[in-house]
Amino acid sequence: MANHERREEKITKDVVVEYCEWNLNMRLIKFLSNPPVEGMSPDYLLCFHGEEVVLEVITSGLSESEKALMRSGALYLEGLVSEWILPGQTINLTIDWLIKKFNDAFFKDINEALKSRFQNRINTQMESIVCRKNKRLEAFSTDFYKDSPEYSPLRLMYGAALNSSNPALEGNLSLNAQSVLLECITSKELKYKKMSHRKWLGIYNEHPLLDISDYREAYDLLKQNNQLSNSFENIFIIIEDRAYPLGGFNLGKGGWLFISNKPW
Repeated sequence: MANHERREEKITKDVVVEYCEWNLNMRLIKFLSNPPVEGMSPDYLLCFHGEEVVLEVITSGLSESEKALMRSGALYLEGLVSEWILPGQTINLTIDWLIKKFNDAFFKDINEALKSRFQNRINTQMESIVCRKNKRLEAFSTDFYKDSPEYSPLRLMYGAALNSSNPALEGNLSLNAQSVLLECITSKELKYKKMSHRKWLGIYNEHPLLDISDYREAYDLLKQNNQLSNSFENIFIIIEDRAYPLGGFNLGKGGWLFISNKPW
């Protein structure tokens, strides 16, 4: 048994096993953490009745430096907004891209765009705003939080509406998902390509914009365009502590199981 499982590894292992038990009647006998397999040390060796499978786990979220950039960007923008906003007013701002590099000029441009729409006025209707480099914002203003002990002049969220009628946002989500899958799968494929043992990949999602429909669409597009080649028998996306296979479930020996949009 494992002694030092990272949280995302343990969750991934547990929900993949549950998926197999609920959907495939595959019962886990035991698991080994970081076992020696063909001279390598994958995250897990899952020992089901009559078969063994390697499970490798990777996180698809933001790095610590990216998270720090997002926090620092929000704080900087909050300081700018607080200079002109009405007492008790809050700007609720949603952006559909991730902050990759801190650029004060860019945040000042966002601030000016917000100021032009919301200075000296409360507008609870969502407005779409385009600023520098055609970056799109969605924002509204309210005084709902004015008496709250957690009042802030700016409430910032990352992520576009998944059912947005704006094709630019939907396209951005699709490109994000493709980029995440390529990075995760390629990095693990380079490491384990020569391993002949049956192997699965679990991608633990921490990306703030994407859901399983985005990943499945991206996976299908990558396969259709011959941009994705890998030796993992099955690839799972782990979202909200549930396991979702991409492209159906490979039973081995030429058999496939397709369960439409169904987790464990």
